[in-house]
Amino acid sequence: MKKKLAKLLICVSMIGLVFSLGACGSDDDKDTGKKLATQQTTKKQSSSKQYASIKDYVNDPTFQAEIKKQMAQYEGQGMSMEITGEGDKLVYTYKYTDEKLIDDDFTLDDAKEYFDGAMKNNESQFKSLCSQLTKYIDVEDPSVVIRYYDYDDTLIWEKEFKAD
Repeated sequence: MKKKLAKLLICVSMIGLVFSLGACGSDDDKDTGKKLATQQTTKKQSSSKQYASIKDYVNDPTFQAEIKKQMAQYEGQGMSMEITGEGDKLVYTYKYTDEKLIDDDFTLDDAKEYFDGAMKNNESQFKSLCSQLTKYIDVEDPSVVIRYYDYDDTLIWEKEFKAD
C-alpha cells in the first residue's frame, strides 16, 4: 500500500508539468514560448496567433524537446505521460507503466476519490491555463483534459477543465 501511495504522489507531482509545459507565454516560460513561436511553421495566414491549433502547438519540435527534458526526471518511477491535441483540447494522459494500481486493497472508487481531491486543489490553475492558450493558439474555447490509466489500460480518472 505504501508503494501505491508513493505512486499517487508522483502522479500529483507530474501535474506540475501541465503548468510548466502548457503556458507557453507565462513569465516563467517566456524563453520557451519565444522558441516555440519562432519555430512554428504551420501558422494560419489569417490569424495573428502563434499556432493554428492545439495539435500544432503540441507537435512543435521545441515543445516536444521540453516534454522529453521534463519527463527525464520521472524515468524509472513507473509513470509515463503523453501530451496531445484533440480538437480544442490539450490532453495530458498519464499511465502507470510497471504495475497495476487498482486491486482489492485499492479500488477504482478509492483512486477516483483520491484524484478528485488532488485535482480540486489545482482546478483554478487548469482554468487559467485554458485562458492562456487562447493568447497563443487560434482556438476559441479550449479545454485541458487530464486522464490517468492503470497498467492494463483501465481508465482510472478523467476530467475536462474549461476557462470560466
